[in-house]
Amino acid sequence: MREKLRAERREHNSRQMLERKYYYTKKNAAKTSPSQYLSLIIDGMDQSKTNLPHFVGRMAKAVNKVDQLTTHVTGVLAHGQNKFFTFLDLNQYAHDSNLTMHILMLILHQISKLMGNKLPPILYLQADNSWRENKNRYVLGFCELLVHQRIFNEVYLSFLPVGHTHEDVDAAFSRIAETLRRNDAETMPRLKEMLPNVKDIEAIYDIRSWITSSLNDIRKHTKPLHYKFIRDLATNNVKMQ
Repeated sequence: MREKLRAERREHNSRQMLERKYYYTKKNAAKTSPSQYLSLIIDGMDQSKTNLPHFVGRMAKAVNKVDQLTTHVTGVLAHGQNKFFTFLDLNQYAHDSNLTMHILMLILHQISKLMGNKLPPILYLQADNSWRENKNRYVLGFCELLVHQRIFNEVYLSFLPVGHTHEDVDAAFSRIAETLRRNDAETMPRLKEMLPNVKDIEAIYDIRSWITSSLNDIRKHTKPLHYKFIRDLATNNVKMQ
């Protein structure tokens, strides 16, 4: 039994290393050929680190943690453009698929402006393995819509195995946390000074309501780690694999 468990652990570690290597392959492809590939990774930062007011190594007696202003930072790394974007909200909206899709729309708009109002034909999207925010039929339908509307020719949506999702976007969050460990942030403007390429989330599009009536009845989609969306030239429909 002990040897069986060891073998299962070796297989698990080998699999997660291959998954990570595949992610690095896509990231490097976007760095080498940014006009052909767009590689993005999206995730949320631990919100307890950015609650306001924030004081280095102390808490003012007049401030109770319960009364702090809760903030939430979502980060997106664009590998080919070597840029880290942050989006700040005050938890006024649910952190679900609507927020994920809204931020993706903002990012695609920003990157298209950086690239002269155009986007590469292939999108690699890496997300946290969470059903509430990313791994659900709404985000899958959104990826299909990106191909259907000819914004991309191909979209690849990928997730790392549960328990092995720590990646370069977390390293970018760590740099923000390190800055906060050395500096006070008593107000929103002061916090925003410490966030790279920050944009306030003042409103979000209700994308789920737009696309719900057109979604396929997708089921049993929580286990796979990779999804591919391509156009079927014979039927002009989008195939999901």
